[in-house]
Amino acid sequence: MATVMKSIGYNATTTLTDVYTCPADTTTTFMFIQSGNRTNNTAAEVTVVWYDASTTTEFALATGTMVSPTGAVIIIKQLVLEEGDKIRASGSVAGILNVVGSFMEQT
Repeated sequence: MATVMKSIGYNATTTLTDVYTCPADTTTTFMFIQSGNRTNNTAAEVTVVWYDASTTTEFALATGTMVSPTGAVIIIKQLVLEEGDKIRASGSVAGILNVVGSFMEQT
């Protein structure tokens, strides 16, 4: 079984967008997902969901969570994804919020 550590980064738009999709024959363990606000004068809301491919259901991890100017919020501390599962994200204002995460893929 091979294990690879990786990170992702996404500049949130106002459209809920796939940020990460778990590859075939892989289990992914996210150690964290957080959102940071890159501005010093505008608060914005972040939405992050987990799409469970086995049930074709989205589960809210954060819905309209306010991120203050130059602030950050932890969305999750650990989450296991299976083949086809996704992390999706959006912001209330485009170009203000980053969504970042660190994870381990096992194949």
